[in-house]
Amino acid sequence: MCQPAHSRSGDLVRSSKTARLAAVGISAALLVACSSGTNDAGSSGAQQPAATTSTTGGNTDAGLAGATTTGADAPASGGATAGSSAGSDDAAGTDAAGSTAAGSAAGTVGGTAATSKAATSPAATASTAATSGTGASGTASSTAAGSGTAGSGTAGSSTAASSSSADGSTGSSSSSSATASSTPPPKPTLLKTGSSGTEVQQLQQQLLDLGYWLETADGNYGQTTQQAVMAYQKAAGIPADGVAGPQTLEAIKQQVQPQPRTTSGDAIEIDLPKQLIYIVQGGELKYTINTSTGTGQPYTQEVEVDNPDGTTTKEVVSDVAITPTGEYQIQRGIDGMRKSKLGKLWRPRYFYEGWAIHGAEYIPNYPASHGCARMSNAAIDFIWANDLAPIGMKVWVY
Repeated sequence: MCQPAHSRSGDLVRSSKTARLAAVGISAALLVACSSGTNDAGSSGAQQPAATTSTTGGNTDAGLAGATTTGADAPASGGATAGSSAGSDDAAGTDAAGSTAAGSAAGTVGGTAATSKAATSPAATASTAATSGTGASGTASSTAAGSGTAGSGTAGSSTAASSSSADGSTGSSSSSSATASSTPPPKPTLLKTGSSGTEVQQLQQQLLDLGYWLETADGNYGQTTQQAVMAYQKAAGIPADGVAGPQTLEAIKQQVQPQPRTTSGDAIEIDLPKQLIYIVQGGELKYTINTSTGTGQPYTQEVEVDNPDGTTTKEVVSDVAITPTGEYQIQRGIDGMRKSKLGKLWRPRYFYEGWAIHGAEYIPNYPASHGCARMSNAAIDFIWANDLAPIGMKVWVY
C-alpha cells in the first residue's frame, strides 16, 4: 500500500537522524577506544586525567561531553568496577544513541578503557600509594594490581607494597623472637670450706697425688683441704685464698710441683718467699705444706709463758718477728701445747733456740707469726705420727 509522500519523507528524516546518532555513538566509542589503546601502550600513562577517559556509569558520552564525573568520585575498588558497570549497562548505550546495539558497543569499549585507565589513573595510583603507606591489607593491593594492565607499573607498585607489608610483619615477628630471654650461662664451679661431693673428692685426690698434704680424700672441703689448695696456689703463683675456683681448677691441670733444694737424703725445707714447707725423703719431695712465718716487723705483746716449774706467768715481749735463715737441725719437741714468748705452739719441733715448726689454729696466706713456721694442727700431728721430723733431721730455711 502506498503511503503519503509526507509520511515517507518523515520516515526518511527519522531514519537519517537515527543513522547519524548511531554514527556519532560509534565514533565516540572508537575515539575512546583509541585513547585507551594509547594509554595502555604507555605513551600517556598516568599523565591523562581520569575524568576524560573513564566513567562511573550513566551516559557513555560523558567523556566527549566533558562530564564532571571523574575517577576520583569512583569507589576505592577502582575504575575497573565502574568501567565494567558502564560496559554491562545497556541503558547507557540507549541513552546515548537510542540503539541497543550501539549502546552495547560503546559501553563495552568504554568499559575497557575505564578498566585500563583506572589502574593507571592518578586516582588509582594515589589509592595504591595510600595502601602502601598505611599498611592496608594485601588483598586491596592485589585488587588494585589486578585492575591495572601488564607493564603499566601499577602492578609493580602494588606488589612492592604487599612485599613491604609482609616484610614489616616478618620483621615484627623477628624482633619479638630476638627479644626473647636467653638462658643464662651456668655459674662457674667454686669449691670452698663447707663444700662437699664428688668434685671436692676429685680435687682432694689430685692434690694428694701431687704431694700437697691433706688428711684424706673424703669429699668434704675442710681445713686441711683449704690449706692444701692454698699451698698449690702459692706454688703455681696464683692468688692464694684457699678457694678452688675456675683459675685454680685450671691450674691444677698443669700439675705444678715445687722444686726443693735438697737433692739427697732427708730434710725439712722452709721456703720463705713462697711460704711453703717441703718434706724431702731420699732427695725427693714427699709433702708440701702451707705455712706462715715471721712478719719481719717489730712487735710488742703481752704473752703467757710456761715456766720450768709448771707455773705460768704473763710477760710483755718486745721483739722483731723474724724467721732466721740457714741450715739447722731438729733439737727437741714438746708433745702438747707450749706457751712461750713467741706465742702458743701446738706440739712444736724446735730447730733453733725458741724457733720451731708447730701447729696453730690460724695459718693465713701471708707471714703472720712471731718467727716460728706455722702449719695446721692436723699437719703437725701427721708429722709426729709418722716421725717425719726426728731429732737431728736437717732443717733448711731460705
